[in-house]
Amino acid sequence: MCIRDRLTNTEGSFSSYDIAGFLTFAKFYKWELDMGWQYNKIPIEAGFGVNIKYINSKIDDKSGSGGGIDLGFITRVGFYEIFQEEFLGNFSLGINLQDIAGTKITWNTDTKHKDKIEHNIKYGIAYAQPLKFISSQITFAYDIDTKYEGGTHLGTEFLFRSTLALRAGAFYGRFTAGAGIYLWKFKVDYAYQSHDLGNCHRVSVLFGM
Repeated sequence: MCIRDRLTNTEGSFSSYDIAGFLTFAKFYKWELDMGWQYNKIPIEAGFGVNIKYINSKIDDKSGSGGGIDLGFITRVGFYEIFQEEFLGNFSLGINLQDIAGTKITWNTDTKHKDKIEHNIKYGIAYAQPLKFISSQITFAYDIDTKYEGGTHLGTEFLFRSTLALRAGAFYGRFTAGAGIYLWKFKVDYAYQSHDLGNCHRVSVLFGM
């Protein structure tokens, strides 16, 4: 990040980054909902999960750290099973309760200053369309936050043979892009986000048990 001294008209720079570690527990369920109509039972899938996270932030020569908790719920309905049409995909609805107790970051300053990340509720929907002729899938997603004046996110992902993912979208109206590669139980993802203060690059590594 670059700064300018208005009095001397000189420029300087400092580094800034965040590192986050997550310990996640999740459970997935499947059942059939009997609506008593011509399609008989509707298959429903639902998942519940919790994140226990640790955050380490650094700005110039100062650093801070803290922990927080997220909760999540998602439900998915397969249109292909309801209407017996193989070309149809599935629709998902999710809710994410972020920093539910307020995540506090304590800095290594003389005053031990604390910053608090306020809780946020994120609502999202997605539709995943299979492309069976190339053993792939394309997903369209939209979500909105309750804080940040209701910030919205749009995105699409092309997943090729469950191995390589290419993504593009908009974060608060700014262009974003990314890619991912999935090998065995490892998932490595990269994301790019444009910003007036400098472009942001994020890398994540996930190991599934």
